[in-house]
Amino acid sequence: MTHTLIHFNYKSDSGKVVGHNGFFHNLHYLKEVFNRYNVDQYNIVHPVYVDNQELTEEQVTKMFNKLQDIILHPKQEVVPMKNGKKPTNKQKQAIERAGLKPDKWLVTKSLRGELHLVAKEEPAKQRVVPA
Repeated sequence: MTHTLIHFNYKSDSGKVVGHNGFFHNLHYLKEVFNRYNVDQYNIVHPVYVDNQELTEEQVTKMFNKLQDIILHPKQEVVPMKNGKKPTNKQKQAIERAGLKPDKWLVTKSLRGELHLVAKEEPAKQRVVPA
């Protein structure tokens, strides 16, 4: 997995110019960083550097246009369960997409992007499927 270095400055809510250096491995992660610091194309201070190359204002605008199309999902808490629970309808759909029968599985942990399952009949039989 390759990481891209970015360096940018932005004006904070108090009007102070703040710098940020960091790595990102995809645009989804970059959008999370911008959201965390409330950065948008209107409060970013030029120049912006990606892999030590300065971006033009046009390139920065294109980058923010691409970021607008990315939907961030709220982070889910890890919900560990001592005993498996019956899956919800949404979880049943994910289990079916994984090629399993939902009525034969219980959910033991629900993470962002994955479900940890245990078989009803054989508790030693466990699986992790995409959510």
